[in-house]
Amino acid sequence: MKNINLSSKLEFSKQSLNEQLRFALLRRKQVEIQVGLSRSAIYKLMAIGLFPKPIKITNKAVAWQQSVINAWIESKITSNQELKG
Repeated sequence: MKNINLSSKLEFSKQSLNEQLRFALLRRKQVEIQVGLSRSAIYKLMAIGLFPKPIKITNKAVAWQQSVINAWIESKITSNQELKG
């Protein structure tokens, strides 16, 4: 009985974490760390449509959605694996 209850709590925690990550916002330095690219590389890729654009969170500040950055990273991993065959 306790195992079922613990399992339910863990599943709820995973769902809560997934929801938090889906709506989490990352500032530029956090994005740089996550993707391993410099500021200039990120903006060059954005300019040619190869990196997601940020959303405006105030008049002077922008951020990227965690879920969008995760998807971009996953696409890079997938394309790299396809190249290796």
